[in-house]
Amino acid sequence: MTAMAAAALLTACGGTTSSTSSSSSVAGLCSELESSASNCSALLATAQAQQTSRVLIFEEAVKSLEQTTAAYCDAIGQANESTALSVAMVNLNSAATAWQALEPMQFGPITESVRNEFYSWPISVGKEGQIDAEIALVANGGAFAPTPSKRGLTAMEYILYNNPEQSARCDYAKRVAGAMVPEAEALSAAVADYQPAQSTNQQAEVQSVFNALFYLDTETKSEKIQDDILPEGQNDSFGSDNLEYPFANLNRAAVQANLESVLSIFTGDSAVGFEDILIASSQAELASSMRVSLQAAVNAVQESEFSNDWRTVLANANATDRSSNVSACLNVPATTNSSHSDLEKLCSLPKKIQPFTTDLKGAMSIALNLSVPNSAASDGD
Repeated sequence: MTAMAAAALLTACGGTTSSTSSSSSVAGLCSELESSASNCSALLATAQAQQTSRVLIFEEAVKSLEQTTAAYCDAIGQANESTALSVAMVNLNSAATAWQALEPMQFGPITESVRNEFYSWPISVGKEGQIDAEIALVANGGAFAPTPSKRGLTAMEYILYNNPEQSARCDYAKRVAGAMVPEAEALSAAVADYQPAQSTNQQAEVQSVFNALFYLDTETKSEKIQDDILPEGQNDSFGSDNLEYPFANLNRAAVQANLESVLSIFTGDSAVGFEDILIASSQAELASSMRVSLQAAVNAVQESEFSNDWRTVLANANATDRSSNVSACLNVPATTNSSHSDLEKLCSLPKKIQPFTTDLKGAMSIALNLSVPNSAASDGD
């Protein structure tokens, strides 16, 4: 534990962050904390419980989506068609947001292949035509066997929010929603059986949970905001066509769900999280700083902070005095607050998330002797 504290002190004094560490050092962490209430077993039990509760919410949302999609399809051409479509859209939004809470919880039973059964992002601009081709294939008697990018929540968003040729598209949507239900039930069963706190290799389990948190760095901060929709130079534009949800306008809600899930894993809510492990490792100041910075990012992305959805914000920034808006975005401070414009608040979000992700891959990884995933180690803040 003394070595851990020394390593963290080195970082605070300007030392270089290492992106790797040995598994034996992580085993040492769990061994040192074994007699403490804030130990690896407690952390893993909390992470499993949080993942389980969110999977159950998602499962129920998928089942509701299947039912309301079928009801919408039955209502096509009837007086209640518009109402039925609106209900299906609401249920899609609920399922999509529920899944976003699980995106930073890809550990244990949520592997990449399991995740792709429900959600495949990003889809490159213009690739929606591939879903149309799959719809036409099935409508003409072809087998329903789409690849991940043509099924799941991605396909459901495209069909429900962009719905010409409704009958053929509705039949495909019912198949997509129906296929997700048994997959969601299987995932619920898998997370119920997942018992990382009982593992004989707890260092590997802790590392897996730690790795999942880097979704906030590589995907939420970088891909969803900084790299894809905001300008990197004065000659750039705002990328409204690169939004994660190009039709449903759930982009702010998705980022909020990502941030809140990472906050839950970090703090443990009312149980044991990484914050408690840091405190037990004599890193209380670092733990407090990370919690405060992450909570500030969560606060900054709340619906009440924005008057418009992000697509509207970006489109307006391109349409009116783009050059000035780009300049303002590039130079926006991290200290924006509720008095600033929607665009300024959106542009500042990566800077609000960055203090936490910098500590995640730096001081925290060194203090707890956890390895930074390769995908994040090469991604500078």
